[in-house]
Amino acid sequence: MRALILLLTLTPLTAAAAPEPLTLERAQRLALARYPAALNLDERVVQAQALTRRAWAILLPNLSASASVTRNSQEVTIDPALFGAPAGADRIVISELWGKRLGFSANMVLLKASALPLLKSAYSNLELAQERGRFDKNELLFAVARTFYQAHTTQELVRAAQENLRTARDLGREAELRKQVGQTTRIDLLRARIQVTAAERALQDARDAVKLTRYALSTLTGLGGDLVIAPPPRPGVPEGDLADLEADALRERRDLRALELGVAIAERDRLSTWLKWVPDIDVTYSWTWDSAGGFTGENDTWQLIFGGRWSLLEGGSRFAELAERRSRVRVSKNNLKQQRLEIREEVRAASLELARARRNLALADRQLTLARETHDAVHQQYGQGLATSLDVQTAFSELQARRVGQVVERLNRDLALLALQRAAGRLAPAIP
Repeated sequence: MRALILLLTLTPLTAAAAPEPLTLERAQRLALARYPAALNLDERVVQAQALTRRAWAILLPNLSASASVTRNSQEVTIDPALFGAPAGADRIVISELWGKRLGFSANMVLLKASALPLLKSAYSNLELAQERGRFDKNELLFAVARTFYQAHTTQELVRAAQENLRTARDLGREAELRKQVGQTTRIDLLRARIQVTAAERALQDARDAVKLTRYALSTLTGLGGDLVIAPPPRPGVPEGDLADLEADALRERRDLRALELGVAIAERDRLSTWLKWVPDIDVTYSWTWDSAGGFTGENDTWQLIFGGRWSLLEGGSRFAELAERRSRVRVSKNNLKQQRLEIREEVRAASLELARARRNLALADRQLTLARETHDAVHQQYGQGLATSLDVQTAFSELQARRVGQVVERLNRDLALLALQRAAGRLAPAIP
């Protein structure tokens, strides 16, 4: 019975266990599903799809219907005898007192050459919106990844600050004991207390940094409350040399693909202006029912009209439009060339930054090892009377800095890997 009561008592505690740690992949998927800017990217594609339907509307049939009831001032009729009709024939109604009319019309373009490039450009614009949306989503996912690594690093900085604080307190307690037995001076004790205070401040600053990065991550993912950050995987190293990375970037970067589509759209717009000199041909069918039969005595009539329009001169506006669209083609091509140059520069800079970050991390590892050995040696000499308290404080300050430096350099290495992946056009994990 006691075991059952104990089990029932512990069950709520189990249910109220700590939340599941947030992984990098889950954070990225939540950002895609919840972040308003990501949702707007999908809406851009929807708008581009609507533009393709509007482009088709130029070529597809137009249907319309109309109806009216008219109250005339008087009824107008004609005696058929005036035209040689036999006596007693019904009078011809030209206009009724209450006239009723019903009509139906259909129109379809048979030839409109300038609309064909625009229709093709509408589909290219849809593809452009999709490519731009993929690029912007990828940018968002890399932003989430950077924030996630920063959030995890702040947790590591808290652990380093806690370790520094423990060491500072140990030195402070040792200084208190030495002061009590007369083996040190008051100045040495004050120095130890200053180190403890500085370590406490560094710990509080690290905890504040954790809160700030978690706020940023909560904004991107839409999660509330205190987030538990799972250790992120180390970013993969892009394969290939610098030339391979540049080739991959020029082939895979979605922003570059979007600019290429922009050049194609600008060239089609220029062609569309040229094709405005081609005549437009259409066909119209109309059917009308009128309550007044008129001279024929028939209430319904229909028409089939084949029409054409050839605009030869519009005051020079077409030449101005052609010059403008030629300029847009040149601007689009220049933007494309500029983006290719910037992508190559971005890949080279990211590769160089990664090499520097790796070198600094290796140096930070060695510096931390030397700082630990120096601190232990100085502390041991201090106990033997071969070193002063100032030497101990100096060695401890160096150890503090190297502990934090190693964590920061590890973050710089991971961020440099992410930057090189992004520059090379690699997709973030959560991109479908």
